[in-house]
Amino acid sequence: MFFQLIGLKDPWEITDLSIDYQMLEVHLTVSFPKRKKASCPICGTLSSQYDHCPERTWRHLDTMQFKTFIHALIPRVNCPTHGVQTMLVPWSEKHSRFTILFERLAIDILRFSKNQTSAQKLLRLSWEEVHHLQEKAVKRGLSRQEGHPLPHLGVDEKSFKKNHSYVTLLYDLDRSRVLDVAPNRKASSLSLLLNRMSSSSKKTVQAVAVDIWDPFLSAIPQCLPQA
Repeated sequence: MFFQLIGLKDPWEITDLSIDYQMLEVHLTVSFPKRKKASCPICGTLSSQYDHCPERTWRHLDTMQFKTFIHALIPRVNCPTHGVQTMLVPWSEKHSRFTILFERLAIDILRFSKNQTSAQKLLRLSWEEVHHLQEKAVKRGLSRQEGHPLPHLGVDEKSFKKNHSYVTLLYDLDRSRVLDVAPNRKASSLSLLLNRMSSSSKKTVQAVAVDIWDPFLSAIPQCLPQA
């Protein structure tokens, strides 16, 4: 059952399962056969195993009311082209302490929660862990924007809190989405956002919608002279 729920495929196998009834935790040990060749994470070439990394642990989706953790010794392969490399695992991104399915659940809960504290309680994570998952999701979203045409941008400022703190927001008007946010509402704030765009995306900008705020009006022609 767990083999299917985690999404494992041969030759991966679950070699141990234990339940801690006091801590309400399920612990699964996942193994890759020592004599099997494994894929290089860079080129995908099947190579002989060199050794393995120290045991790592990932938080997975809960099993009923039990927190569920995956433990594994990840093989390192001796690739003829790229040397010794740690193979990728199918249930998690590189360097993550959470499975892909758990991260997806965490982001869904964050989207529908009033704040990070509410999400933290539901997920039974620390505030730092929740913030880390949110930052990873933002980086993934920004990476998917690279190279996409952005013909029509929108720029606006938002105030929040009682002391009128401002942030500058950059919008993709065609897809109705926020692209990026910067502190304050200065010319340097907008310049920072526009210069963080990839050069290929900047070249596709045809027009920018903005209110009559001089700092913004001065930054746009400097960063996007063709718009």
